[in-house]
Amino acid sequence: MIRINKIKTMFMKDFDDIIKTKYIAASLIALPILMIIIVPLSFLLPMMLDPTGFQSGDMAFLSNFPLTSNWSSLDEFQQSFVFFVEIANIFYVMIPFILPTIIAADSFSGEKDRGTVEALVAAPITDSELYIGKVASAVIPTVGMTWLFCIPQIFMINVFSIKVLGYYYLPNLQYLIIVVLLTPAVTLLMTNVMIWASTRTNTARDSQQMGSLIALPLMFLVINFSTLALVISETILLVGVVIVYFMAYGSYIVGLDLLDRERWLSYTK
Repeated sequence: MIRINKIKTMFMKDFDDIIKTKYIAASLIALPILMIIIVPLSFLLPMMLDPTGFQSGDMAFLSNFPLTSNWSSLDEFQQSFVFFVEIANIFYVMIPFILPTIIAADSFSGEKDRGTVEALVAAPITDSELYIGKVASAVIPTVGMTWLFCIPQIFMINVFSIKVLGYYYLPNLQYLIIVVLLTPAVTLLMTNVMIWASTRTNTARDSQQMGSLIALPLMFLVINFSTLALVISETILLVGVVIVYFMAYGSYIVGLDLLDRERWLSYTK
């Protein structure tokens, strides 16, 4: 039987290590700000300052890719605005691929640097409790910070959309599916991948390199599918979310099955 208090203890221990590690703590804040706020603002702000640049016919191809139910009634500038907002949503998929490579890579490998390997191996906690605690210490901060910074992004986008479209554009159904459902699913999947790498390498850097090699094709597939689904339908996007959750669950089962504390101890010596 899994003991929640043991998982909570493991989570709090790892979360404390995250806060104390300046590089990881800074990444938790800086990456969401960069990808959720700064990058979208960098291409939406020029649109707002010079709307004529997006009414010259250069973006006419967008008329063939309806992204809203009222797409045909929007002019070229409005379609361009919606297009860039929807593309910005893809960053919610990229963050879960990047942050866990920093946090989860340190999950097991970092125990060696902190001199806590032997104590963790001998701790009165089951492999399931240990593994879930490690997963939670990467998933909760990643998803939590992503959701936190989606609030100012919604406000920013809506300040623009009320001027461009005449109504508040976010949050719409696609946005909610990506942020509320897909982001946690990808985070779970990527965290499991990074923990696999972390238990089989000596340093966090080696873990990041190994995990990143595995993550690259996954990131390519998920991002391309998400982009395509935005054009097709929310139903296809939901199907993709379900598939990612199944992959995340499968990666958890495999990771738990591969977890061997004695073997992991040998990797860290």
